[in-house]
Amino acid sequence: MKLPKPDDFESPPPGLAPAVCIGLIDLGTQKTEFKGQAKTNRQIRILFELLDGSRKDGSPFTISRKYTFSMSERSNLRADLESWRTKPFTPEEFETFDMRNLIGITCTLNIKQADKNGRTSTFIDGVMARLKGAAPKVKPRAETVYFSLDEFDATTFAKLHDKTQELIKLSPEYHEAVGDRVPDQHDDGGDDFGNNNSVASGSRYAGQIDDEVPF
Repeated sequence: MKLPKPDDFESPPPGLAPAVCIGLIDLGTQKTEFKGQAKTNRQIRILFELLDGSRKDGSPFTISRKYTFSMSERSNLRADLESWRTKPFTPEEFETFDMRNLIGITCTLNIKQADKNGRTSTFIDGVMARLKGAAPKVKPRAETVYFSLDEFDATTFAKLHDKTQELIKLSPEYHEAVGDRVPDQHDDGGDDFGNNNSVASGSRYAGQIDDEVPF
């Protein structure tokens, strides 16, 4: 018996890339480690489809970024959303903004690559406004997804990548939704595209971006 060939997953090339948001997945409260200290925080994953270029099979490139679900002044989520919309959120918007509104909205991603443990990791290093002239909203080629543990939908959950389901099942929010016991937690094994995208501090692009607020 011969060894199977490794998965040949094609990552998008590094650089600035026009993209559209195709989904948001609530991962629930997860255990993480920062500077050797264990902590817990609610996490989400935002998914994007690149508008330029395609994989060898003709399908669009996809990539995602995982965030702590926090809008503190130093959070990556707040930095990326405000960079994307080109203006800060108001106190009133913190109470009324629906994250579902991000789906279908275009943006510009800063995609980077780095070598980690002998493999190349491709990740989003910042989300910015769409470039001038780009459409504010487009219909993605890929199927969109929205999953929230606050409004649990079993049909949507069943469509998620197996590793994402396993991660969500570790959260207390999942077990509250389905009514059973929370098991021990472990690290995230990947994302809904088969990547293991790291979260890096976002850099900002000072080029010709659109200053119209998209959401």
